[in-house]
This record gives sequence, C-alpha cells and structure tokens, in this order.
Amino acid sequence: MWDFPGDFDPEAEFSYGSAVIGSEQAYSGATAIVACIDAQDDLEGPQLRKIIETAAIASQVNPDIHLHVFLHKVDGDLFPSEDEKLETMNNLHAFML
Repeated sequence: MWDFPGDFDPEAEFSYGSAVIGSEQAYSGATAIVACIDAQDDLEGPQLRKIIETAAIASQVNPDIHLHVFLHKVDGDLFPSEDEKLETMNNLHAFML
C-alpha cells in the first residue's frame, strides 16, 4: 500500500527507503487506487484533476487497476438532506466520466 499526499506528482519518481520508485513499479502490481475527496471542497478543482491524472497514468501501466473514490464529510451542515448528498455524488461521478 502506497500513501501519497495530495500534491504528489503521479509521473514523478519518489524515494522509499533507499530505493527510487517510478510509476511502472508503483502501479504495475497494484490492484486499486483509493482516493478520498472532501465533499466540502470544489469537486471540479485541482484535487479531483490530480486523481483523474493519477488514474490515467496508472491505467496505462496497469489496465486492470481499479479506481475507488470515497467522498467524505457529507454528514456535516453543508449537506442537510439526502438529496443534496446524492446530487453531490452524481456531480462527482459525471465529472469523472
């Protein structure tokens, strides 16, 4: 399991102990990318574009990789109804297609 910060460049190499890891090594054996998005952030902003870019690069290396996106903080005051939560999830899904 790799844990990357939000400002991670999916094409860049990174250090892991004494090893330098590239996208081929990082994604070739992976089965999934799991991303967590704050529902209170701009869902069409740089955070989501970075997830899409990462998924595109990873799928070039490994076409069988899956993308799972978790939308969190939908239980706060910003989303008082289930309809608003569903609309946010639908907007996210539409943007990622």
